[in-house]
Amino acid sequence: MSWPAGLRFRPLGPTDWPGQRPTSTRHSPFDATLSSTQELLGRELRMVSAKDPVIQIELSESQIRIDGLPRADARPPRPGVILAFTHPSVGGLRYPCERFRTWQDNVRAIALGLEALRKVERYGITSDHQQYRGWRAIESRTVVPASGDVDEAKAVIMLAANVGPNVWGSGFAATLPVVLRAAQRKTHPDSPDGSDEAFHAVQEAIRTLKDAGVVPS
Repeated sequence: MSWPAGLRFRPLGPTDWPGQRPTSTRHSPFDATLSSTQELLGRELRMVSAKDPVIQIELSESQIRIDGLPRADARPPRPGVILAFTHPSVGGLRYPCERFRTWQDNVRAIALGLEALRKVERYGITSDHQQYRGWRAIESRTVVPASGDVDEAKAVIMLAANVGPNVWGSGFAATLPVVLRAAQRKTHPDSPDGSDEAFHAVQEAIRTLKDAGVVPS
């Protein structure tokens, strides 16, 4: 068995994790082979018609093959993973897991979680894919910055606007207003992937950066 067709692995960046990462892990209750995990994940991604699935993991680009899969000898320093994909009805979804001591077990936990969420609708408990909406990409990635915390405020803007850290360089001063507007537009409650919480986080981040003089008032 192999990884699902179209699945790619990508490095997990320092600001990609939603919120505080776990400080400890534990043995998993799973007694499963990697091939069974691959089969389970592939089935669940097919069942929801997932598009562009990506697993983020703490590997460097050199540890990921040209086909997007990890090299056989790759060993991430931490086992946390994030599965991201686009749901045809809900939009971008992201599922982080770092409960268990191996990244393979954390992938299995996410796959089992997807199976459970799918069954919620299958048995008529909910409809219109409501069970997935709490995992929307922007909502799960956005963190309300602590008062005056410039680094967290920058992270919020980068995640919401989907830009890299170079945007804060001196050569990008003219680009910053565009980036800020993009962050506001994508998180606005009227946007398909927006919410009151995400929009508030962006507004607070902009206020923090203005107070610190990082962006013009």
